[in-house]
Amino acid sequence: MRIVPTAPDEWHPHVTVAGPEYEGLLYWLRGFVAVPLTGDALVLRGVLPPRGADGGPRVALWNGRDLSSSVAFDIAVTDAEGDLLDPLLHILALRRLAADHALGRLARPAKTDTFGIPVHDVRQRYAEIAAACGPTISDALDLPLRALTAQVRDLEDCALWGFVLADDETGRYYVRIPGENQPEEITVGVDVRLRDRAGTPKRLVGMLDVYLPGLAYERDLTRYRVADGDGYCDMVCDVTELIGGPEE
Repeated sequence: MRIVPTAPDEWHPHVTVAGPEYEGLLYWLRGFVAVPLTGDALVLRGVLPPRGADGGPRVALWNGRDLSSSVAFDIAVTDAEGDLLDPLLHILALRRLAADHALGRLARPAKTDTFGIPVHDVRQRYAEIAAACGPTISDALDLPLRALTAQVRDLEDCALWGFVLADDETGRYYVRIPGENQPEEITVGVDVRLRDRAGTPKRLVGMLDVYLPGLAYERDLTRYRVADGDGYCDMVCDVTELIGGPEE
């Protein structure tokens, strides 16, 4: 069935002010189509591209069963100074907005979109909402995963092979790296700290794809090798001070 909008939107098509910023948002949010974004089991119904000179992306949520549960938010991709919002902040802000919606804390939406979804325009205060939210340890664990590829293509690649929250402050990421004799590969468990010195889950965790290829290529990972009875890998390396170390 072809969906034909019943009324034109107030935005103008084919004009965007977001570009790559929107692409990053789409990449980060797409994983929540079938996985709950909040404890209320809300998932993504859609991420709609920005249009218009002052437009922003529109994010639609629903409970995955009943379309009448849907709600959408017009959001911003930058803060008041025009700096790009960190992708994690979008997840945190949308969780807060979804929770406020579920608890009836939001005013009645002033409009609906062409699919009949009630829309809240939160662009003006979106950055403030995002900045006031704190990540969970699961958020911090997720950050490095997005930086790793799925396969080893050459000496500059490290491929994700698994991961686990090793303890309450450390993520262990299993990566395959090129061995001494190609095409052999070895599996290394890399420990990364996920909390700052105050014990708060980190919004920014050093990206494994920046550091690991160089360490693997120069065979420097062995300098960080620690004794560990982990049977899931060939060796464990503690790089908590090098990658994603404690923040002040």
